Amino acid sequence: ALATALGQVLSYREATRRQGIERLAERAATGDAAADRAWRQALEWLEATPADEHLYAAYQQAHPEDSQIAELFADKMTLPPEREAAQARAQGYDSLEQQRLDQAEAQFQQVLEQTPDDADAQGGLGLTLLRQQRFAEARDALEQAIRLAPERRDQWQAAYESAAFYARLGEARAQARAGRLDRALELVTPLTRGGGDGARAATLLQADLLKRQGRLDQAEQRYLSLGNDTSARLGLVDVYRRQ
Repeated sequence: ALATALGQVLSYREATRRQGIERLAERAATGDAAADRAWRQALEWLEATPADEHLYAAYQQAHPEDSQIAELFADKMTLPPEREAAQARAQGYDSLEQQRLDQAEAQFQQVLEQTPDDADAQGGLGLTLLRQQRFAEARDALEQAIRLAPERRDQWQAAYESAAFYARLGEARAQARAGRLDRALELVTPLTRGGGDGARAATLLQADLLKRQGRLDQAEQRYLSLGNDTSARLGLVDVYRRQ
């Protein structure tokens, strides 16, 4: 009786409920009816996770006629949409942190299928796409996150600006490959202002475009502004060869 009472006491608190369930199961196996009833009650109370399946399976094995406990566990494993979305969102950020980018993208997309206006999922998707260097898609997702939660703009602003920068640089390169040099220059010139690797890449593209247009003096100045950059030096040699 004392062991049953201890198991019941342990089952009253979520923190010790699993321990109580195991003690009550042991007592129920000896034919203790009170322990058997308390065992079932504790399984009903338990905030179950998939790892608790064995606790319900043990009861089911002892009581094959009681199908309600198996159904109860199945119900507990079926999350309401809002909890399922919250779980997928948290898993998405965990995957993003661990560089599992394809998995993170799928998890954020799962949230957005259920709740398209979830700013945190939009932001997480944008950050994932940015790391995948899918800059235009990242820009659009981060812009949407900021639109949905403007009070948290600072959370995504830097990533948005980076995505927008490289999306525009990518568009300029595409225009250049298509032979639309004036449009490419129009896109890339604003990107050359400022510092950092991005501005240097934009300046190199600008110089290459100027060279292709035959504006060799301007191309020379832009290459020279890049110092010892290997690609700039090669471009400069080509300019001098053409002059």
